[in-house]
Amino acid sequence: MIGCLPQQTNAAAEQRKRWEHGHLQTSLSQIPRLLKAFAAKRKFELLAMALDFSIPPLSLLILVWLALFTMTAVSTVLDLIPPQVLWTVTVEGIIMLLAVGMSWLRFGREHVPAKALLGIPLYILWKIPLYFAFLVKPQVEWVRTARDASPEV
Repeated sequence: MIGCLPQQTNAAAEQRKRWEHGHLQTSLSQIPRLLKAFAAKRKFELLAMALDFSIPPLSLLILVWLALFTMTAVSTVLDLIPPQVLWTVTVEGIIMLLAVGMSWLRFGREHVPAKALLGIPLYILWKIPLYFAFLVKPQVEWVRTARDASPEV
């Protein structure tokens, strides 16, 4: 079966919102259930599923890290926390950057040109309203995304 992704910007944005909100809602609802089931049944498959659901989208992970880094830097400057905390958060960011870079080198460079990586910061900024909308008014109803005409196969 071949599906066509929407080509119109509004339709694609709505679909992205539905996917992202659905992923986050599923994680929030299923992680506690899976952990309770794991505690009761001691089936490690349930723990593995809970851990898998615990992995946020990469753009959200980066946004959370940026917020943490900013708060840590300000707190360090105001002498509210020791500088070691800032160093720890900085090292975490470097490790995350290295992991993404090495993953791209190993698996992505055949499909994603290096020049496209320069657009990642803008893509992450584009996601901020989407995540904010999840906090304020999450999409709970499924809305069919408008599609372009199907190509002949």
